[in-house]
Amino acid sequence: MPTTETIWRTLPAGAIDALLRGRIELAIRMVREAEQVGFSDAKGIVERYICSDPHLFEFWSAKREHARRVLRWWVRGFAVTSVAFVGWLLY
Repeated sequence: MPTTETIWRTLPAGAIDALLRGRIELAIRMVREAEQVGFSDAKGIVERYICSDPHLFEFWSAKREHARRVLRWWVRGFAVTSVAFVGWLLY
């Protein structure tokens, strides 16, 4: 598999394509197989590559912020539903 040089280490070209398609888990798996390292090392390699590429960094930052926003709404909805249910049980 062809690789692309980064500041720290080589990253398989397929892993870069996976990152561009939003598949970070696939990129980590490809790095694990190519480098013969554990999960945390592969994750670190992928994260450093994302931080070194401004386009990927912006893409993943926006994706992370969207996930946090969605999670906050789910937590708020669950809290309101729980309070309403407990109020219904006690009333």
